Amino acid sequence: MYDPVLTQQTTEVLSRLFSLIRGAPREVTARLNRESAGLSPDLLSNIRQFGSTPTPRQLQALKLRLSLTIGGAFKLFGYRLDRMRGIEALLNGERTRFVEAYPFHRDRPVDLPGVLGHEGAFQDTAFLSDLVVRWQKQIPIRAIHGPHWQKNGFIYAQLGTGDTRALPRIPPGAHIAIRPINEQERQSPNPERIYFLQHGSGYACAKCIVRQRKLSLITEDHSYPGPYEFFYPGEARIVGRVVSFGASLVSAKPDLALPQRTSKPAPLILPWEHKSLRALISAERQRFGIAEAHVTRASEILESRLGATVSARTLRRYEQERERMPRTAALISLALIHSLRFSDVLRVLDLWTDESRHYSLDALLSATTFDDLPTVFPSAEVPDPASRWQAILGNGEAGFCGLTRATGSRAWILSSHRAPWLSSMN
Repeated sequence: MYDPVLTQQTTEVLSRLFSLIRGAPREVTARLNRESAGLSPDLLSNIRQFGSTPTPRQLQALKLRLSLTIGGAFKLFGYRLDRMRGIEALLNGERTRFVEAYPFHRDRPVDLPGVLGHEGAFQDTAFLSDLVVRWQKQIPIRAIHGPHWQKNGFIYAQLGTGDTRALPRIPPGAHIAIRPINEQERQSPNPERIYFLQHGSGYACAKCIVRQRKLSLITEDHSYPGPYEFFYPGEARIVGRVVSFGASLVSAKPDLALPQRTSKPAPLILPWEHKSLRALISAERQRFGIAEAHVTRASEILESRLGATVSARTLRRYEQERERMPRTAALISLALIHSLRFSDVLRVLDLWTDESRHYSLDALLSATTFDDLPTVFPSAEVPDPASRWQAILGNGEAGFCGLTRATGSRAWILSSHRAPWLSSMN
């Protein structure tokens, strides 16, 4: 995810982009200057002199000054945030964990459903080619917005490669879409539904039941060693109900085994609910039992893929210091090792702002003048028939990004509450 960039190339691109923005209407430049007041006036000279990557806070200010996406700001200095998922899977693929759903490459071309298959295809296990018979081609992923495409509140996670607690409904390694539930369902979950749970030593995806202030997992995996029971709500938290999942026929195997568990359980706080980076890192380190041996092995992978290393001592330092901002490479490494969504990391550092109207780096570089940039970002066309699409979206099945596909890829999607996993499928 890291492609080294020559200092001269970076400064030349930045000079060109600053010149482009200076050509914007006066009211636009005034607004951008106000929003990015924290940007160092010596940014370009510092880069020329020292050749260093700006801090995450300076990258955020640069994003605001140029009306650039945060992914574009990191890409200027060689960091491809859209590739973090691949490295994170190598480091932590055996963990069941939350995964990033935000597309940092905002103009990434994807194929979206254009014409849906017959209604019967949605009632049983089906290949993606049966669900969608014609696609909208090469649509920028940022066009997936608005009420016809997204349901608010969905959370996404991935089962560990060895997590079989949700079988036969959901296979190990599957990506899942989680819908928040109300308090009544949280106190009395349906034992026929599959839920995503947080507990002190990890996350679980399984059926469950609550009785006499105890939450009990219901699984058909007889080899699962436990735990099966948690005091509720003191030792476990129901995050939401799993409404759909997508599974690849072939997936990369993680390079690291799960670390040995520590005895101290983590607090039942979801990653995006933390108020500080220190608390976020500490909680997830406890939850996943991340020890020095795991960090040492992870650092070897990070050095080859990211060009940076993080030691156990570094992790301890950032757990203890309240105010210090990690350097850019260290911040990315911390997120990867602890299975953190980078959008959550930026939010907890107060570095996250809406960028629905910001431009990708490619869009800015392809413009000769500011007037060449688009003024609107329309949403993609609604699939036909629209009534069936709205029914799918309402049921939560299309809340999962599996109904999009990257150009040239092959995938499938199944609904967790309708389609059993065919364990005999090759």
